Parts: sequence; structure tokens; C-alpha cells
Amino acid sequence: MNVVLKISGLDDLDYVEGIYMLIKKEAEDNLMIEQKLENLHTIIANGDAVIANDVEGMAGKMVGFFCLEHWAECIELGSLVVNSKYREQGIGGRLFQAVLDLYHIKYTKPVIILPNSTCEKIVKKHDFSQGEKGKGWNDIWSACNQCLDIPNFPDCRCKVYLYRSSL
Repeated sequence: MNVVLKISGLDDLDYVEGIYMLIKKEAEDNLMIEQKLENLHTIIANGDAVIANDVEGMAGKMVGFFCLEHWAECIELGSLVVNSKYREQGIGGRLFQAVLDLYHIKYTKPVIILPNSTCEKIVKKHDFSQGEKGKGWNDIWSACNQCLDIPNFPDCRCKVYLYRSSL
């Protein structure tokens, strides 16, 4: 297997449906918040994502995705997803580092992430500190309304981490 990462662009819009389906499956299992097709289209077209492709056995198959999502006061690292057949091979960690690198090239706003338990393992390997839910960045907390665990907010299962290098 030869998995290659690339920054998204207009030539990657064919991947939108596949990325949407990967995210949708995880959202149905309540592991992440579902993305809208329109949002994915914009993120990919704007070059605010990194896509992992298997360029060997499954010739060009998209196997992973991670992106930067814009909010009024911050950038959120979001929608880290890897095809289940490709997990436990370091692809999520590679995507994470590539998106952090992309952030450093393009943006200066503070960065946050609301990781699921799998992604949290990766977050802890980087320069993030745990923050307090519901504090600051009011627009991002509105996204919590899409989560099935919203009745429990702010005592839900989600945690927020702040990227120290962006504060």
C-alpha cells in the first residue's frame, strides 16, 4: 500500500461524495458530526483540507480526510476520518500533521479541535491543551446542536483542545 497525502483543490471535487459517505457512516455511529455536502465542497475547493489516497492497490482510492473549518473567531480542525480498512497504519496521524502544517501556512486565528476518543489520542501527541467547553468562540458551540449528545452539553462526551502555538 502506498498512501499519499495532498492538499485539496478544485481538481479534488470528485472526492466530495466519497468523503461525505465516510463521514456520514461515522456520524451514524455517533462518532463525529455529519458534514453537509455544500460545506465539504467549499472546504475542498478552497484548499482547506488534506486528502489521503491509496495510489497502489486501489489506484487513486480516497482513504482519508481532515480539514480546517472556519468560524468567526477561530479555525477548527475537523472531520478527521480514515476508511476502516486503512486504520491503525498511521494515516490519521499523518493527516493531522499535514493539516497543522496547512494551518501554519494559511492562517493565524486560534485553533481548536473537538476530537472523538480516537482522534484524541492523536491530539495529545501535539501542542494542544484541554480547554473549557462553552467558553469563548460562541459560534463554534452552535455546531454542538448537530450532535446526538446535545441534551448533556456541556457535560457531554466531547472535549475541547486549544492549539497552544496559535494562542
